[in-house]
Amino acid sequence: MSTLYTARTSSKDQVLAGLRAINFPRGGPWTGEDSNRVQLAINKVLKGAFHPSSGSGHSRLATSGSDMALLKSTDVANADAILKESREEAAEINKTKAKDADDVPPAIATRSEAHDEADRRNEANQAVLGAKEATAIAITEMCGDAITAPYLKTEDGTAKTIDEWQVSELIAAIHNGAERQRAQVVVRMINQVVEFQFDNRRRYTDEMIRLRAIIAKIYRYGIALGDDIVANLLLANMEEAAKHGWGREISNVLDKCRGMYAHNHRHDATSVGVILGLLTKADSIRALTAAPAPKAPIDSMRNPDRQTLTAIENGTDRALAHSVFTKLVFDDSSDEENEMGTANAAGGYDSESSTDTNLKSRSSRSSRSTTTKTKKLGGRKHVPHANVRRKGKPREEMDRSKHTAENNPCKHCRKNGRIFRHHGTPPEECFWNPKWKGFRPRYVCEKLNTKYKARGKFPEHLGGYASDGGETETSDEE
Repeated sequence: MSTLYTARTSSKDQVLAGLRAINFPRGGPWTGEDSNRVQLAINKVLKGAFHPSSGSGHSRLATSGSDMALLKSTDVANADAILKESREEAAEINKTKAKDADDVPPAIATRSEAHDEADRRNEANQAVLGAKEATAIAITEMCGDAITAPYLKTEDGTAKTIDEWQVSELIAAIHNGAERQRAQVVVRMINQVVEFQFDNRRRYTDEMIRLRAIIAKIYRYGIALGDDIVANLLLANMEEAAKHGWGREISNVLDKCRGMYAHNHRHDATSVGVILGLLTKADSIRALTAAPAPKAPIDSMRNPDRQTLTAIENGTDRALAHSVFTKLVFDDSSDEENEMGTANAAGGYDSESSTDTNLKSRSSRSSRSTTTKTKKLGGRKHVPHANVRRKGKPREEMDRSKHTAENNPCKHCRKNGRIFRHHGTPPEECFWNPKWKGFRPRYVCEKLNTKYKARGKFPEHLGGYASDGGETETSDEE
């Protein structure tokens, strides 16, 4: 009997400790991704909490309408009810037994056994109620009383009883209180799947886990990318690998797949399983180390809005920010690249478009200068001395095609797969440096799992806005 009286408190303390350890932007604001992540974490804590008669812990507590969710504090098991229940169960079984078979006796026949069963059920019920209380306390601490009050309190502010609300309602309140995810971000996540590059240095089964994780992340926003897309991603990667000597075994698998499936075959989980089975056999005999690293996508081409945002938040003023985003939304791709190149140059970051723009601008200025000198010399063309070194970097240094995340001089950018350089900014002040105490763009905070802080709250030396009379922008025409 002693554990019966302490089961509720013990369960409450255990679940509350687990929920308080969840990483969440307490007090807000939080995004839809944060709410999805915290829901999974809550389910994990509830499932791992001890329950006397359930192998899945208190996981059903978060499911609307389940037996645990509908459990009332007044639900009490007693010996008489258990004896009656046991006799009725035995009677139902005896109705369907064979005529010559013996009657099945009740599973619980004595009052002593009924008392023990009643204690076990009551202890389990108290553990569920304790876990329910802990969940309400933890969610209120995470999101604030304003989010949970409509479910936990009456209109006059009086606390409701534990029987008047469910945990699923509080989890739904977390989602409702989240900032709506921008459609552009969701589309960018879809592009991440479509442009997924398999690392042929690893086994395909391992790479499929990585791909499935990205697809599951998108699914939380109501977008289902099916096995037909997964199969075509596999086939596209196999076609690329078949062009090289290290992909000979993969080429054999591709030939088999083309023989089994027509070009218009609608792939499903079965065909994906067959293809993966063939690739698993190929992985067991091919030289994984002979395959090269996958080519890193060019961020300025794949995610122009994100790359532009990086440049703007690195020092470009609000007027340029408005101009750039106007180009991104309303203008064509060529204007978008030119404007983005200007933002990258102002922010101290390199991009292929900004390099091309600078080269064209220099060529234009050189042409005008040559024409002016020709007029001053009476039609004679001025030819600069061959040994005079021209200002600026050599053309080969301006070529950014050799830049990859692996050879990025900044260790923090290299660790996070960033291609472009931040010339003039030391690694200690890099956005991706976890020890940097200054401003970071929102997408960097999301990647590093840190709380975003508006740029206006930082001083100028920590990446904040320049004060009046600060630096002024310079253009290529100066």
